Amino acid sequence: MESILLPFQTPNRGIFPIIHFTSPNPIKTRWVYPISKMKPADSASAPSIKASKSRIRSSGNGKNPLSKPEDESNGKAHLACLVEKDELDSAVLDLETMHSIGGDVLHVVDLCSTLILKLCELREMRKAARVLEILEESGAVIDVRVYTVMILWYCRTKEVDKALQLFGQMKVAPNVYTYSPILEAMCGAQRWMDVEKLLVDMKRNGCSPDVFTYNILINGFCKAKLVGKALELLDQMTVPPDVVTYRTLLKGLCNAGKLDKVVELLERQVEIEDYPSVVNFTFLLEAIYKKQGVRKAMDLLNNMRSKDTYNSFLSSLCKDGKAETAVEILNQLSHEGFPLVLKTYNIVINGLSRAGKTQQGLQLLAGMKEKGLKPYIGTYNSLFRGFVKEGKVDQSVDLLYKLEEFGVSPDATTYDYLMFGLCNTKQTDRAIDFLHDMVYRGLKPKESSYWILIKGIKTEGLITEALELEKELAARGLV
Repeated sequence: MESILLPFQTPNRGIFPIIHFTSPNPIKTRWVYPISKMKPADSASAPSIKASKSRIRSSGNGKNPLSKPEDESNGKAHLACLVEKDELDSAVLDLETMHSIGGDVLHVVDLCSTLILKLCELREMRKAARVLEILEESGAVIDVRVYTVMILWYCRTKEVDKALQLFGQMKVAPNVYTYSPILEAMCGAQRWMDVEKLLVDMKRNGCSPDVFTYNILINGFCKAKLVGKALELLDQMTVPPDVVTYRTLLKGLCNAGKLDKVVELLERQVEIEDYPSVVNFTFLLEAIYKKQGVRKAMDLLNNMRSKDTYNSFLSSLCKDGKAETAVEILNQLSHEGFPLVLKTYNIVINGLSRAGKTQQGLQLLAGMKEKGLKPYIGTYNSLFRGFVKEGKVDQSVDLLYKLEEFGVSPDATTYDYLMFGLCNTKQTDRAIDFLHDMVYRGLKPKESSYWILIKGIKTEGLITEALELEKELAARGLV
């Protein structure tokens, strides 16, 4: 290969994502967003509380700068600046100083709430607890959301006992969002007695569980193999179950091998006009297939006629490396009169090609045509990719020549697969010929097309030529 001529074409150059606090100033409302980064303060350089008090008392001719309303406003502005800049250690220190000299902490409740949230986001729970303690000592009315955030993060940091302790010390009535993270943590630790106590406490406080709370409990029971308790809870629900409720129960029943209960639950969903979603049925098919085999899965398929459902099931089988099982089910679906569509065949052909069974995919393509379905270039590209992956480059070339008689035109992806296969087998000169053919057909090569050729030329040992070509293509703006 003495010279390389390539055709060029000029390209056309957690529960609480945000917490809303209202400032004492009626004109200003602040939206506080969770922040996940904070530079740790240098404890060696941080001033002590005692030194800070000394400076405050010595400033302003010996008067307490927080003794006047305007000075209190300045103190609030300074704290707000520290919180805004995420200088959280300094903000906690500033609050400690304000509290210790008798400053009016009530004027900065909104800022303290924001500070608590940011500290929780950084899992600085001890500091967050101290800020909350200062607020309580100052007699501030603390919003239930602040307690809820603290409890949520105690649960996330596996400090469940501290969450329970804070829950018991709350100065305001908890709501359903306060109970939910504790219930989830209790279920995860399988502390069922504590779960029962919390549910009783919810009812006593007039706080009704919502569907999210019920789903937490049902999921906890199912994970602990207590599917009987989960079903009992379903009957006791005071709000309508949703798709998540049924999906969780169906998964728990399948994992427990209680397929008879699965059927009962499915029938119940039909009765309440909440028929399982496609996602539910797909999951069920997978679960039954894995535990009971293909025949049981087919029995369930026979009870529905949703092409989206069996397409999802076949796709799942192919991704699981069971393309031949997918072919078996496809054939049975066809035999039993299911309305198979082009997408169904494409899923299985693609699965076969990825599994190194491209020849079998070619046979399926023939059967597909016999049923009057017309494949498009995406179907053939799956076969091209499969042949190239298996090293059968000549078969992919033959398939290209047959496309015209099939009434299908190749696209840039088709040629990329071909050129990739040829370059991998050190047939770069043929790959360049196909690039010319591609441009002749009016197709615009992609950047990947040129990189395939550059790699192929390097594979042939022509490193200098490959580098020169890369430089030339870069100058033309093609790579």
